[in-house]
Amino acid sequence: MKLLECIRVCGENARDAVVIKDLVRAVPEYAWVRHTPSWRSVGTHENVKCLILRFCSDDDYVGWYDVHCPVADSIGLRDSVMRAVPPCAVRILIARLRPYSVIPAHVDAGNTLTVCRRFHFPVVTDSRVLFGVGDVVKHLSYGVYYEIDNTQLHWCVNNSSAHRIHVIFDLPPSCGENWFCGRGCCAASLQDHKLQ
Repeated sequence: MKLLECIRVCGENARDAVVIKDLVRAVPEYAWVRHTPSWRSVGTHENVKCLILRFCSDDDYVGWYDVHCPVADSIGLRDSVMRAVPPCAVRILIARLRPYSVIPAHVDAGNTLTVCRRFHFPVVTDSRVLFGVGDVVKHLSYGVYYEIDNTQLHWCVNNSSAHRIHVIFDLPPSCGENWFCGRGCCAASLQDHKLQ
């Protein structure tokens, strides 16, 4: 969604970040490989593995559904992420960028990615990981919620020897500006925020 700022800080949540950080480090490699959709294995996101927890179609928000991910469910990762993300989120995924790799500059397309609001919540990062949107380049700090303008050219480079892991979620515009209330919560449920 088009923003006045390319990258906007929305709040902090160190309590949930530390729990999620410990849990994502326990996810075995086979789970990252198995649950990453094949369309994310080539091109722009080929250096990224992901666990998708909630998904919706590009046409509307009516088709959202929670994605079956046994590893995330068995270790409590889904529950921890759901506590950290507003209940009105229509897409939720955990994205892991390989060490010493890049996500090349690109612009997100599709109704969901251009109409909804995109947020990143870093749970494993390093000061050598940089995120660029438009003319702004910065390190996204651990445990901080960032809204990014994914309608502009954006990219990421991981210059560290560790994986960079972010919880990424999308909120419909109707979720409002004040969704963050100290723990990433939202007063209304997802059902209240579907597009008409």
